[in-house]
Amino acid sequence: MERQELLVSTENEGGETRVTCVLPQLTFNEARFVVQAITVRDTSGTPLPASHRYNQPTVSFVVPDHRLAKRTLDAVYLDAIALKETASDPDPAIDWEVRWQQFKLSDALTDGELKKE
Repeated sequence: MERQELLVSTENEGGETRVTCVLPQLTFNEARFVVQAITVRDTSGTPLPASHRYNQPTVSFVVPDHRLAKRTLDAVYLDAIALKETASDPDPAIDWEVRWQQFKLSDALTDGELKKE
């Protein structure tokens, strides 16, 4: 598996922090996977309102500073080639490959990848 790292940027918003995360593309055995859904969770595993269910690799949310590192992002990736297949293709058997990846904001913070804007 080849993947790039989660890109995280922050901006102060009146005592809280707006976090913007850009999820990487994933590559498995030369097949490229794209983000299909992102769920942002707190420490209890409860999804936050920032979560969305469409294929955008960027998510943004506001969180109190003291809870910043406790957030996780669960991403569902789909095979990019399978997404291009249609029902009108001669071979009706579309081989959907799905991958799940979890990203922890604490990893981005400790790896020094968090950049203040």
